[in-house]
Amino acid sequence: MVTTTTITPTKTAATIGSATLNGRIWKVTPHLPWAGDTTAEAIAIRAMHSPPVETDVQCWLGIRYAVPPIGDNRWKDAQAYTYAAGTYEMNTWPDVPIQNWVGSESDEVGRAEWPGSGGIANWRGYGVKESEDCLTLNIWAPSADLTPPTGGWPVIFMVHGGGWGVNSAIQYRQRGHRLAAYKGCIVICPEYRMSDFGYFSHPSWSTGVSGPNFAFTDTKLALKWVYDNVASFGGNKNKLLVSGTSAGGANTLMFMESDDVQSYFSSAWAMSGGGNASRMDATGRAARYERFMKAVRGSASWLRDYSRPGRSVAAAILADGEANAIRTALSPEHITAFSMARRRVSKGSIQLQKPEFVQGGNENVYPFIGNGLTYTGSTNAAIAGKFRKPIVIAAALDEHSNFPGSQNYSDAQINSMAGWFGLTGPDWLAAAWWPPGTTRAVKNRKAYDHFIFQYHAWRQAYAVVDTASAPYCYLLLNGWSEFSLSAHSSDVPLCFGNIEWSTWNDVVSGEVRVTARLIRHSESCMQMIANMAWKNSPNTADFTFTGKPELVPTPTRYTINTQKNNPTDKMKWNVLGTKVTGSTITAPNSVSYTDFDAAAFESYKAGSEP
Repeated sequence: MVTTTTITPTKTAATIGSATLNGRIWKVTPHLPWAGDTTAEAIAIRAMHSPPVETDVQCWLGIRYAVPPIGDNRWKDAQAYTYAAGTYEMNTWPDVPIQNWVGSESDEVGRAEWPGSGGIANWRGYGVKESEDCLTLNIWAPSADLTPPTGGWPVIFMVHGGGWGVNSAIQYRQRGHRLAAYKGCIVICPEYRMSDFGYFSHPSWSTGVSGPNFAFTDTKLALKWVYDNVASFGGNKNKLLVSGTSAGGANTLMFMESDDVQSYFSSAWAMSGGGNASRMDATGRAARYERFMKAVRGSASWLRDYSRPGRSVAAAILADGEANAIRTALSPEHITAFSMARRRVSKGSIQLQKPEFVQGGNENVYPFIGNGLTYTGSTNAAIAGKFRKPIVIAAALDEHSNFPGSQNYSDAQINSMAGWFGLTGPDWLAAAWWPPGTTRAVKNRKAYDHFIFQYHAWRQAYAVVDTASAPYCYLLLNGWSEFSLSAHSSDVPLCFGNIEWSTWNDVVSGEVRVTARLIRHSESCMQMIANMAWKNSPNTADFTFTGKPELVPTPTRYTINTQKNNPTDKMKWNVLGTKVTGSTITAPNSVSYTDFDAAAFESYKAGSEP
């Protein structure tokens, strides 16, 4: 296994108001190619870093930015947290948000003492548990021995993905130690509420500022906290890049389109931000509420009140009213169970044991349109009017490869997805769109790539008609491993430099064969996102700062063009990645293709241009 970081006892401190937050110093070493890479470049990289030079970075873990959303604060907008005067040790991983599924345990939800996801004590091997008390953030910053540029270090605010239901800010792929060490950026990763903890709504709550979009208030408050406090960590609030992947990429686009956060960031970077981010309207919200409450009402007589164990949930509803009772009487475990009761669980083998837990289909958990969230992706004009900051919008060639279900869409579902984007005319699956012999499975996969991710980026880019605010767009060709597809979110470990671990589940499955070519690929991606943070453009010539090490002997710099409205409906994707032949990285290519040209995609995969 490649050794990347160690935590030393040395402390570093930041002051927030009257509180002192003690962090830790991390030691970061450069990646070296694995022993089997005998190319000239691999030999040069090993010689360049022999012996490897450790670089210090500062790190603070588990800083609270919001009042814990528990008790009476459950299902309410995030509220700012203030540390009392004193000294706090911020050097252990915080608990993670409660997830959308409980894993592979065959727990029986019919028991009053159900162990559930709230009881998992070692989430994915990180030594932390899932908890409602999760609104924290983690910070990585360059060494305190370095002199920051005028105004402070640029900041990257990274929102993790996971379909608004799984994953965490502590996962390795988006940790900021390498960007802090090698690119002079402060990286901040917030936790936010997920699944029904972040988006469930009782009808009586819908008049609030954010309605059921409680999780979006989390990330907005975290962003404001960073803007207000990052100077204490050496950061420049006026050079603040918001970024995210998958659900976090959609959250980034939501930032772009939300008037109340525009003053808190200067640029944006959205990776694999799903185009289906916000389709839930008032009707969908009501239907989800009814399915959730059907499970609550059907079991209220035997469920024990979480806040007052001496009575049942039914008694709590009778005494306090339904809206108040479910805020405090339901345990986190039972909320998770009721969420699962309306969703076909896609991981594990949970069996719902009582008849009141009725499956409601494979409905995911999305933010709702309205109630403080204007993001809809509904019209080009609406999108274009919201693009007021420089932004990079990215998609991967093989988004579908992380989603086996993407091969199981019906014809009606695929054409419905096309309809989300206003596509009309011939059936998208008609033979005229496809080369002879194209299988149904390929059509399914490409439909998923196109309509959930790639076409969303295409629409966002083409909505903008003026060059000044046109987004940058790229299509990732090769992913986090030398041998991987460019899977969903696989540009995250490339951009953050964490290429030696799995990009999806963050589970180490043996040594990844890190090659010189992959190191250079990642170094180029790191430089792009750092350029965006430093200069609001991924293409700006390299910045310099004292102590900045070189990672490879001859870096290759990618250039991404901006994209704007094109009346011929052709997209010039900037293709980033390695060719599968030879030992060098090609320069990026701007490749035109008709939006529904499957052959062009296959030629990308084969390493040639159409």
